[in-house]
Amino acid sequence: MEIIVEKIIRDACPEAKIALIRADVVNTATPDALWDEICVAAQKIRDSYELSWINKRPAISATRNIYKKLGKDPNRYRVYCRLRAPLRRRCLYRSRIGLRFGLGS
Repeated sequence: MEIIVEKIIRDACPEAKIALIRADVVNTATPDALWDEICVAAQKIRDSYELSWINKRPAISATRNIYKKLGKDPNRYRVYCRLRAPLRRRCLYRSRIGLRFGLGS
């Protein structure tokens, strides 16, 4: 497999590292025990942070800045959707865990 990164991307973020994970996944219902752990972790996030904190995280801020360098509106992209969800809800939506983490799309 060959991964080609366009020059505009290399120029905008020359220090970027890219990784690719490829796997055959059997997507099943999330086990109750794992779901309980996910809900506990989401509660810890809610107890520790506020929604306004997300954009200040270094990785999120850097990603938003790259979108801006490329002439894109970072608000149109889901830069921090995985962090925002537990701050807005009691727990994440229950779905097949592979899909939740983008493995099955």
